[in-house]
Amino acid sequence: MKAEFQIIGHHTAMKLHSLGIRVKALTYYMILNKNQIKITKASFPLNGNTIAAYSIAELGEMIPWGFFQAAIIHKMPGGFWQVKLINGQWASFQLEVECRAAYLIDLIEHKQLTIDEVNHPEKYNQPVKAEEKPVKQKKLPKLTT
Repeated sequence: MKAEFQIIGHHTAMKLHSLGIRVKALTYYMILNKNQIKITKASFPLNGNTIAAYSIAELGEMIPWGFFQAAIIHKMPGGFWQVKLINGQWASFQLEVECRAAYLIDLIEHKQLTIDEVNHPEKYNQPVKAEEKPVKQKKLPKLTT
């Protein structure tokens, strides 16, 4: 699949940037001039002319456990994607990545997530910790053939 279909579009990237999202990405839009934008990897010092072009996986890391469910975002017959927004309305998109980005934007705009939670998932999106003491495991019988 082409990179353009795996990352958010330029306008969506601008919206996330304007909201204050500053999570590092693997891919960026480099704005060359008003009418020219280039997709590039982040192997150079970032400046004011670059905006993160997040992938599906990167967006998934930004949305904490408990917010994402199959009932919220799903693929429809015909190949388009739908997301159920906070207000109960459904929005449709051609690409899954745009669908997930719309959901993240909706969560932020409706104050379900803070910019700090998105920018610092390591502080908020932690897995459940296991018990401190080890659990005694039962020995399984050997299988004979």
